Amino acid sequence: MIKVQKITKRWLMRSFIIIVAALVAIEALVIFITKDSYYNSAQQAVKTRASVIQNTLDSYASDADLDFSERTRSLIENFSDRNRMELVAIDRNKKPMMSSSGFQPQLDSSLPDLVLALKSDSRMGESLHKSESGENVYCVTVVSPTQTGDILALRLMASLEPADRQIMRLALIYIAIGLAIVGFILLSNLVFLHSIIKPVAEVEKTARRIAGGDFDVRIDNKYNDEMGDLCDIINYMADELSQSENMKNEFISSVSHELRTPLTAIRGWGETLADDVNCNKSMRQKGLKVIVNETERLSSIVEDLLDFSKIQSGRFTIKKEKMDILAELEEALLAFSEKAKREGINIEYNEPQMLSAIEGDRNRVRQVFVNVLDNAIKYSEPDSTVKVTAKEEYGVIYVIVEDEGCGISPEDLPKIKKRFYKANHTKRGSGIGLAVVDEIVTMLGGTFEIKSQLGVGTSVTLTFPAMREEAKEE
Repeated sequence: MIKVQKITKRWLMRSFIIIVAALVAIEALVIFITKDSYYNSAQQAVKTRASVIQNTLDSYASDADLDFSERTRSLIENFSDRNRMELVAIDRNKKPMMSSSGFQPQLDSSLPDLVLALKSDSRMGESLHKSESGENVYCVTVVSPTQTGDILALRLMASLEPADRQIMRLALIYIAIGLAIVGFILLSNLVFLHSIIKPVAEVEKTARRIAGGDFDVRIDNKYNDEMGDLCDIINYMADELSQSENMKNEFISSVSHELRTPLTAIRGWGETLADDVNCNKSMRQKGLKVIVNETERLSSIVEDLLDFSKIQSGRFTIKKEKMDILAELEEALLAFSEKAKREGINIEYNEPQMLSAIEGDRNRVRQVFVNVLDNAIKYSEPDSTVKVTAKEEYGVIYVIVEDEGCGISPEDLPKIKKRFYKANHTKRGSGIGLAVVDEIVTMLGGTFEIKSQLGVGTSVTLTFPAMREEAKEE
């Protein structure tokens, strides 16, 4: 379960980094847009009011009958937006004279908006700065249109603290929404991960039991998705391993028996000939013949084991050269002719006049024929016939071996080429021969097909590609 916990941690950490980063970026952008919108709205209101004040001052200055300073003071005293803004009069020494609030105004020493207004042709300047109390203040200064009198300019000041408070409230709402989204994603991820981790844990537990040699364990597949496919694959793997284990055990038992029988015969006759120094010539010849035959049988078993070992390790090689396949087939038939006679089996060989050469390995091709003929005779009954046919059609050479033996059941037929597999355990053999045949024929570019009917017989068809004319000329 440690690995599963690591998967959960890694999944959550990676997804959270991406989600939190995205949410922080989105919220920062939303807060910035909100602040910009609120500030623009507040500043626009101040600018509009400043424009009205500028027009009013211009009208005062243009009317010679009016006292400009007096009317300006009246404007400040009767300022209608005093609850939202503060209107301050600045004298020629750039000092505050009076304020619409009724209190002595406090102005910053730099007055950047006044500096800009004095330089501007529009006689208006603006600035956004922090007051001494730390709040954001937006100021717009309008320079007096006349050079007479003690009033230099009017300054309109608006605190942005209400906008800041509203922005802060909205920011907290945005953050709460973001946290709610993160919590929802966390919960949904945990539910999703649980739906994955639980079956993964079951697969891990089952796989460990299979790795420990328990091939009977299976996963209860309750999922109709990729996880269900994985469970099916694990169960299929367990079935295949179980079958391989059974075949391996049967193979070991079979090979042990196959080795024990000739060794017992060799040892028995060896001890007999060694102890009985006065045995007659006939007895000695019989014993030596048994020893030779059983030695050849041992050699055949060892060769099968060596070939299988080479196939498993990928060291099974074939030396291809131009060869006469018909000659190798006849050599194999000659080798089994005496054995067939002893067991009362007739070999019927339909010999062709001529077959094309093939590109192959003489020893390996002969081994194919020997294994196939040995199986045909081994599983045939006395007084039956093994029919061997060789022919060539459209550049393909066919060698067909048909027997009238016990046959192979439909259940065993698909598995007959597998290593260690034996359909009939009453007959001697290692269960490797046909696997070696299939490997050799495949490496030569041919095919190996078996057709059988239980109680009727078996037909084996081997195909080999004939050499092309240009290859023969070379």
